[in-house]
Amino acid sequence: MFKRIAKKFCLAVFLVILPFVVLANELPVLDGMYWVDRMHNAYQKANYELLLAKVSLGDMEPIQYTNGVIDQKHYSHWFYLNGLPTGFFSNDKNLVYFMLGKDKLVMPNARSPTIFTRFQSQDIKKIQETYNATVTGKFRIANRSSIAVRLVPKKLDHYNLDLWIDEQTGVLLQMQVVDPIEGVRESFLLTKFNLFNEANELIKNIDANPIPEVADSTKERETLDEMSWSLGFIPQGFSQVFAQKYLLSNSNIPVEHVLYSDGLVEFSVYRLSQIGSMDFKVVKERTVNLFRREIGDKEIVVIGELPLIVTEKIAQGVKVND
Repeated sequence: MFKRIAKKFCLAVFLVILPFVVLANELPVLDGMYWVDRMHNAYQKANYELLLAKVSLGDMEPIQYTNGVIDQKHYSHWFYLNGLPTGFFSNDKNLVYFMLGKDKLVMPNARSPTIFTRFQSQDIKKIQETYNATVTGKFRIANRSSIAVRLVPKKLDHYNLDLWIDEQTGVLLQMQVVDPIEGVRESFLLTKFNLFNEANELIKNIDANPIPEVADSTKERETLDEMSWSLGFIPQGFSQVFAQKYLLSNSNIPVEHVLYSDGLVEFSVYRLSQIGSMDFKVVKERTVNLFRREIGDKEIVVIGELPLIVTEKIAQGVKVND
């Protein structure tokens, strides 16, 4: 009896530590936030290039991501390798979108449109407040030894994140964005990793070409000081960034727009006249969910990089003030 119990115990222990000893005899640091902190530092200080395969809802897209530091300033370059050459880069001040044959679009102090880079740039304290981090294994990724870390939100109002962090450099090699109900929504899978001693020519050339002056796109928007509606549910940690009123692009439809952020992700709530059939109340685009709700002759639209169940709860909580 005792031997059977001992064998089962040994087997359980073996299965728990197996992911860590596949590549080495020594266990890595098992504090998940230790590795997230290393990832954050590598993003700010290291020079490297990743060839990634972005997989989302069955579609696969190859991407070249380049990271670099010059004179203690951070630069990055995200380049889509299929179709018309397009992408974006940052030069420590601006986010600049580019497409072959088109003028550059400059967004001052804007957030990266992809969670892969946006997450790495976030304040480590905010990440610690939002997630619990657990080391789940040690794996070989594109011939690199990596530490797998799972981030689970403390309030279950964000996506789960699976990270594979290079053991030697701290560079984030892979990421999966996981909906707790629907499963994997988006993956960034590594195929090749190049580490440089200094910023490569692609990064050095970012400032070589002048960036056009930024046009003020907010002149036609007015601050929404008083609203006839309010949010009955706001996920914990989120605060209002702005409340504005303006005309919907290429139309005369007035829209009231409120933006909320917790420093990691954002969601927007729009109130406007109904613009179409309410047959399709849900739209899913990679990690972004849209939920529509009808209130009288108005339509409430919530868009955010949040699980659908949270997006719906925000929309259903909107109240018209008496």
